[in-house]
Amino acid sequence: MVPILAIDLAAGKILWSVPMGTTRNIAPFPFWWIKGLPGFAAPMMTDTGLVSSGISNEHAFRAFDLKTGEELWKADLPTAANALPLTYQVSKAGKQFVVVAAGGHWFGGSPPGDYIIAYALPGADDR
Repeated sequence: MVPILAIDLAAGKILWSVPMGTTRNIAPFPFWWIKGLPGFAAPMMTDTGLVSSGISNEHAFRAFDLKTGEELWKADLPTAANALPLTYQVSKAGKQFVVVAAGGHWFGGSPPGDYIIAYALPGADDR
């Protein structure tokens, strides 16, 4: 199992650990249930405590709670997102967006693609 971890660097301890991804898109049935795959990119955090990641070769993008590691949200992607997500806001009081490139990777068995996918986070409306 390959997990995503939250580490308290000052205390030197692991706060939480959850498996990242499944073999759903790269293994034949009945091996879809295997959890925790190696990844090709790092997760991204927001200042509101959201950790976003698509680092496994599963065709999915996830958001976790920074304090607990609970998976808060998952979205299907057309191929694997082996890229570091980024975030932006158009205005200081506006909506925040998380964007990820889903391009697949031949080594992990994901089909190639050239998708840029953006998700709006709950919060203030654009002004």
